[in-house]
Amino acid sequence: MITPRATRLIRVPDLATCRRVVLGLCADGSVAAIRRRAVIVPSQAAAEQVRRSLEACAFGSGQLAVVVPHLLTRDEWMDRLEEGRAGSRGVVSRLEREVLLGVAARSAIDAGAVPPFTIRPGLVSEMLAFYDGLRRHMRSIDAFERVVVEELSRAVDSDRGAVRMLDQTRFLVAAFRDYEAPDFDLLTRLPGLNRLDVVATEAVLASGFEQRVRVWLPEIADVKETADGAAPPRLVAPPASETELFWRYRDREEELAATIRRIKRAGRLAPHVALSRTAV
Repeated sequence: MITPRATRLIRVPDLATCRRVVLGLCADGSVAAIRRRAVIVPSQAAAEQVRRSLEACAFGSGQLAVVVPHLLTRDEWMDRLEEGRAGSRGVVSRLEREVLLGVAARSAIDAGAVPPFTIRPGLVSEMLAFYDGLRRHMRSIDAFERVVVEELSRAVDSDRGAVRMLDQTRFLVAAFRDYEAPDFDLLTRLPGLNRLDVVATEAVLASGFEQRVRVWLPEIADVKETADGAAPPRLVAPPASETELFWRYRDREEELAATIRRIKRAGRLAPHVALSRTAV
């Protein structure tokens, strides 16, 4: 049975407003509600940044403790769902999936779909990420093959690169078909989920994400947030000059050392600016 739920697309004009909205959603409701909430972020670094921001907001307002929801990457979220499922027998780990896809890739080569490159472990990992992206966007392997092969076939007579891309596409299709297993649209079928909020900037929505999210969640409601009105962060730049509009350094190490010296010098000139407000 699918639990009735509220599904909202929260539109924000910029990243600063996005941060405020996400932090507000994280801290909304009772302690019990927050502890049952999952916030899906792109990386563990993003999770740590959200955690620090929540702590800073709470301690800055005089709170002695802060309740943090589950801050999870997509893979971590899937693992938690499986751990909490009654009668769970475990799922295939990402490493095991990479091994399976590696076997499928070798099977595709043996069957004649030879790629224009050497198969390496790191490449198999990227193939798996690409496959997951296709399935999350509800694109079948047949549709992927049809669109890409049709486009590249027009240029094979005049473009050597198109020939390599065509061979690569045929290899990927063969490997994915050998590997393919069903991917479930968990967010639309998951029991016990009472509310689903998707927070995205207008720029991301305009890039095609809004069209896709309305296919995934056809009954999603629009919520529009306004900008905070605060001045956006300024990017420090060299003094204006008609000839030198950038810094020159020998290598990355020298560039980073010079950047650190510049930050220290700026801190001495403006001690009221917190180091935590500085980013490289």
